[in-house]
Amino acid sequence: MKKWFSVRKMDEMELQITLHASQAAWIFLVVALAIWDLWELTHGGNSTLPTFLLGSEVVIFTLARWSGRARMGDGRVKGEVILWIVLTAALVAFGLLLARFG
Repeated sequence: MKKWFSVRKMDEMELQITLHASQAAWIFLVVALAIWDLWELTHGGNSTLPTFLLGSEVVIFTLARWSGRARMGDGRVKGEVILWIVLTAALVAFGLLLARFG
């Protein structure tokens, strides 16, 4: 039976081109979502969708990087994850305090 889809390993040049293209797309996405969010905030619109998309994108990107670094044996990942969890909990608590008393 013939395979209809085959995956071959990228060479160094293809890998660098793909990484550069991914980085350019990521930067464009972050900038576009930030501009959209600021536009909605300054024009009285609802900015929950661009804020959610931007936040989700950053979380997915960060988790993917941590996962890759952890698989490669980087011991600093555990400390970064703990710091990130503590900062996130502090931000959520601050947001709840603002919502309650603001």
